[in-house]
Amino acid sequence: MKTQEMPYEEHYFGLWDKPGGSLVIAKDDYLISYGSLGAKERLVQDIAHWVQLGMPTPASLVLQIYPIDFPVATGANQWLVKRAESQFLWSLENE
Repeated sequence: MKTQEMPYEEHYFGLWDKPGGSLVIAKDDYLISYGSLGAKERLVQDIAHWVQLGMPTPASLVLQIYPIDFPVATGANQWLVKRAESQFLWSLENE
């Protein structure tokens, strides 16, 4: 009986800046940029911000979801992401 080989997988992470027309892809320890440098610069800034916050893990985040018309104010270490019908309030909890 012939064993079937598993397909080789590669994992990447990227950031797309649609208005700026740029894309950056992170693989291992290097970045690949396409278009302008906007996406790369934003990714580098976001990583620096993550380091400044103490490199929190996903377990450090709390998510609250509200209807789109509900008034939501953000505080320190909170981020609001709006979608068509709802808002996602992400909060960074101290570990």
